[in-house]
Amino acid sequence: MNVDPAVRSVRVAVALSDRFAELLEGPQTVSSRKQSGALVGFSGDQTGLSLRIGEAQQLYPEIWQHLDEARTAFAARGIDVGAYDAIRAEEGNGLGAAVDIVEARHGFGTHAVDEQVKSANFNRAGLARAKQAVDALMKATPEIDWAGIARAEAEDPDVVAFGRSARVKRWVSLGLLVVVLASPFVYLIHKHLTAGSDRPAAASMTDEERAELAATTTRLRGAITATRASWPRVTAPAALAGIVPGPKACEFRFDAPMQRDADRFIRDGAGGALGRTTFASYRAGGTSIRDDQLAAMARIVEGVDARLADSRADAFDRERLASITPQFVFLIIDQEIEPAITATSPKVSFTPGAVIGRAFVFSVQSGRIVCAAKIDVRNTPDDTYLDGVTRVRGPRKGDAAADVLHRELEIRIRQQLATELRSTEP
Repeated sequence: MNVDPAVRSVRVAVALSDRFAELLEGPQTVSSRKQSGALVGFSGDQTGLSLRIGEAQQLYPEIWQHLDEARTAFAARGIDVGAYDAIRAEEGNGLGAAVDIVEARHGFGTHAVDEQVKSANFNRAGLARAKQAVDALMKATPEIDWAGIARAEAEDPDVVAFGRSARVKRWVSLGLLVVVLASPFVYLIHKHLTAGSDRPAAASMTDEERAELAATTTRLRGAITATRASWPRVTAPAALAGIVPGPKACEFRFDAPMQRDADRFIRDGAGGALGRTTFASYRAGGTSIRDDQLAAMARIVEGVDARLADSRADAFDRERLASITPQFVFLIIDQEIEPAITATSPKVSFTPGAVIGRAFVFSVQSGRIVCAAKIDVRNTPDDTYLDGVTRVRGPRKGDAAADVLHRELEIRIRQQLATELRSTEP
């Protein structure tokens, strides 16, 4: 069949735009928290978000490239493309996603937590302009049966098969796309053929849902503001010194790793399911403890507030608010003995390290300490976990052994938090 290249370019742009819209249907942020020993726990799908960002960066310029090709072809035929040109002038050279990374440190010393939050910031406004540009080209060419082409594409068995494949692979091959669009009656991924097509787009929220999100934001903002105001008093050294763990187990459950994962992490730093719960640590003797965790929560609420004000809030803002934990853990380190490597040949020998301190669970809602525990952890005195270090050669052997000992202390703290936290209620 003899295909009009301009028509095909428009249909390719439509297909890519619909695929770009799919990329918006997922979490927009992912965070990682890193403590001593290179322990990293992810909140959200790090790999998935990176793949979506990469695909968005590839698709977005392709959308405009195909639209520009169609515009040039139509203009050469004497068709008025002024409406398209006006929209195109607003676009410039946009990006599919503008990645933003915010880093912060919570706590102090060996067991401080380094947090990194990556935000995708997908170009929703650019997608809306692309759809307007498609509409402008179609309106400029009323002699083309665009609706009929779309209907025919939806009924084409080759498109159905390709759509099923795309649902599984979750990627777009631009070369394959052009081959499939060999006729104007083919559509790469019709929205009714894609996974999740029967659910509303993430960006659409009803007035009731928007009002509920605003109410939740207001409630959290008030609780966090009040809690931050009371934080210096609640966490003053004298106040913390007076807190005594009671006989009741803490309702908050610290998620410690399974023993096999813990052992693997200690030996080589690869721990698998090490648990999502974490803690921030501070040296004893300081005049104040920074409200790092509360400040991070406040930033999330402020971001959702801003999106509500700009009418950009979507269903994933509920996920952002849900990520605000009602309690969090911090540790006051009263004494820390660094493990010391005393020899690496003929075998590794060392002086065990230790961390002694007090752990506290802080409730955001009540603005007080609800659980506490005494922490006293030490390295295993023998070389149980140093078998892998024997394979290391040269000056790195001492560093590798020290890393093992620090990772063991990290795990022991987590294990005690999982078993020793007690309610501060009598």
